Amino acid sequence: MLKSQKGVSLIELMVTIAFIGIVIITSTMIFTHSVKVGKISERRNQALNLAVKVIEEIQNYHYGSSSLSQGEHSYNLTDPNSPFTLKYQVTEQGEGENQQLLKEIIVTAQWLESGNQKEVNLTTYRAKTLY
Repeated sequence: MLKSQKGVSLIELMVTIAFIGIVIITSTMIFTHSVKVGKISERRNQALNLAVKVIEEIQNYHYGSSSLSQGEHSYNLTDPNSPFTLKYQVTEQGEGENQQLLKEIIVTAQWLESGNQKEVNLTTYRAKTLY
């Protein structure tokens, strides 16, 4: 008659170690991915905040200012080490006499992320006051 064995066999131990290893590796991969996604979101939010800042500043320009002339304009950041490049495009809207009454302003914030060019665009409109 065989005696019942107490303890853990080598195969059971190997299966348990393999299972724990798979759980640890999967958890590490999920954590790494979530950190990467968090950094991407943070960078995008920074770009959006900068674009909003530019729009707010542009709203203070006089309608006839050369900074609001039709065409593409660069925007200089105060931080020379910033990873962002900002520019804005001004386009006069309307036809004939009405063309001088409304300007479309598209602000673009660009940056490099993992070797790829990324950008966000915000659009606003500026109307000429008639009084």
